[in-house]
Amino acid sequence: MINQFRMDGRVAIVTGGTSGIGLAIAKALADAGARVVVAGRSQERGDEALEALRADGLDAGFHPCDVGDAREVSGLVGEVVSSHGGLNVMVNSAAINIVKPALDHTPADVDALLTSNVRGAFFCAQEAAKVMVDQGGGKIVLLTSMVAERAVPNQAAYVATKGAVVSLVRALALEWAPHGIQVNALRPPLT
Repeated sequence: MINQFRMDGRVAIVTGGTSGIGLAIAKALADAGARVVVAGRSQERGDEALEALRADGLDAGFHPCDVGDAREVSGLVGEVVSSHGGLNVMVNSAAINIVKPALDHTPADVDALLTSNVRGAFFCAQEAAKVMVDQGGGKIVLLTSMVAERAVPNQAAYVATKGAVVSLVRALALEWAPHGIQVNALRPPLT
């Protein structure tokens, strides 16, 4: 793969980076020269992600983190800054989905979706921005979904969370632009 951008010496965190789109983003950032820390809830999946990265000749670290827990996100960012001297890029790919009719969602389902998808996105952006304000800038990317614009059946609560992330990106981009922080949404297509 030919990279058209280089990130040598930059430090990046990718939450939800143990599989899927998050792992692909972590690979692309590491391939571009960034020092990448992958975060996820499972140590086992973290080890598998690091193995996949190393199989491609890339180096990265892993830090366990549940993005819905503000203390864990703070710990993740603090550890990365302490170990690597800063934070240039935060990518929040961590999210869950519960597919079932809206009438069948339990309060626990809705709480789990809101905690992971909305609270997690907010906490990741907030903790990264605290560092980036002091550094004079950085980049924050929050993953959303096409369903934020085009609803699909049996995913009403998930659709609502991804719509919230789109609105969050707009608000944070406006608020943090004076600090040199770019906040963007990445919206993968439906498959």
